[in-house]
Amino acid sequence: MNRWSCFGARRARQWAALGLGLVAFGGQALAQWSNDPAVNTVVADAAGEQTLPKVVAAPDGGYYVSWADAPNGYDIRLQKLDAAGNALWAPGGVLVADRSFSFVYDYSLAVDTAGNALLAFHCCENNSADEHIVAQRMSPQGAPLWGANGVTVSSAGEGGLVSRIAGTSDGGAAVAWANATSQVRVQKLDAQGAPQWAGAGVTYAPTGNGKFLLSDLQASDNGNAIVSFQAQLANFNRQLWTQKLASADGASLWGASPVVISDNSSGILQLGYFPPFVDDGAGGAVYVWYVVSGLNGGNVRAQHVDAAGAKKLAANGLDLTIDATQSHYNAVGFYDRATGDIYALWQDVRITPTQRYYGMSAQRVDATGARAWGDNGKTLLATDLPITTSQFTALPAPGGMLAGWVTDTLPNPTPMAVARIAANGDYVWSTPWTTVKTATSNVSRAGGVASADQAVYVWSDSAADEGDVRVQNLRYDGTLGDSDTIFESGFE
Repeated sequence: MNRWSCFGARRARQWAALGLGLVAFGGQALAQWSNDPAVNTVVADAAGEQTLPKVVAAPDGGYYVSWADAPNGYDIRLQKLDAAGNALWAPGGVLVADRSFSFVYDYSLAVDTAGNALLAFHCCENNSADEHIVAQRMSPQGAPLWGANGVTVSSAGEGGLVSRIAGTSDGGAAVAWANATSQVRVQKLDAQGAPQWAGAGVTYAPTGNGKFLLSDLQASDNGNAIVSFQAQLANFNRQLWTQKLASADGASLWGASPVVISDNSSGILQLGYFPPFVDDGAGGAVYVWYVVSGLNGGNVRAQHVDAAGAKKLAANGLDLTIDATQSHYNAVGFYDRATGDIYALWQDVRITPTQRYYGMSAQRVDATGARAWGDNGKTLLATDLPITTSQFTALPAPGGMLAGWVTDTLPNPTPMAVARIAANGDYVWSTPWTTVKTATSNVSRAGGVASADQAVYVWSDSAADEGDVRVQNLRYDGTLGDSDTIFESGFE
């Protein structure tokens, strides 16, 4: 939830910090957000690798951060941070799932309307007969609300792979997963974790040798949910499909067949690519993705589906750039509900006989469906360096966007940078971008979330060992750390 009005919350933090500071000998700053991009805040630093970190904003102004703890069988762990970056639970967070895996499928973290954390994950032993998908609801105090072992949503024997969860507007949750027989399934749970749809819920099953692979799941209006998945109809026919499901019984609300977002007619989805989407706040959804064609071709697209399931842009998506001199991949985006704008960020690649060169561009599609930043978008990094960029994030900021990326100057460091761009395409800060992480260590699995007065980024960092979970806030004025620190320059 993005809340742009935050004066009262910030003032409350100041007085809380003042009172606690007096108990703890005065002038020490209590906020845990670092103001030094070389020394970011550590959330988890146990021996070995902590990977697949995720972050979501909570209604109280804080954040939930989750990760997979690799040395212990990829256990799922969770930590709660307050708005100032202080960890509210014990070091290392709480154990959500004790697993015995030698590898890990992607899992999901969300938040419900009551401010509880929601998680969906694969459980619990490799190659066991009871591999299944579990949903869990964790209170702001770190207590499991759906029992110690959570709620099993998949059926016995079907296997469970990638899963997604979303907190629905009626206080429940929707859970989606892909199983071992290439089906995509969706189930609705109420606030107590009880299944609401008959049997195992809604099932999307391919025919012949096809495969359905889960892409994303989001909550919609009136307790409904929207799911998307990659439909692999043949080796070179990979499409993106989506459907809206009724809260009461899972009935299809966008017609008997899913809506085809990308139909393979002018480029296919890449293998292993499962683009996320966002709900538009009015019963519809917005999709940003890329397609590939040939050996070295790719382009980025956007689509807006309204509450009735009608496409608002071109039938196969609007091209975010018409540039044909280079290829375009790794698109990410978001939707501004107030203005009806779609913002997107992607990677540009220029290929020569001896070298690949990498750049980066952004685009705003206005409410009329026009490319507001020109037919080729705004160039953030010219395609003239043999250094790749990756781990893109596109987050809302007041009146525009935050475009984030990691520069892969391997073996290290891999710095993380963010640019703030206004709706007219201009840079907001005095320098085009700020660097939120500069330490000489590698970054993997970076992500982020926007909240009231700042964005928060999370990643797995190799500074100490194979990977620790680190976070960094970025205020919308381009500064790091907590600008509300009381004793920084005297009393207010």
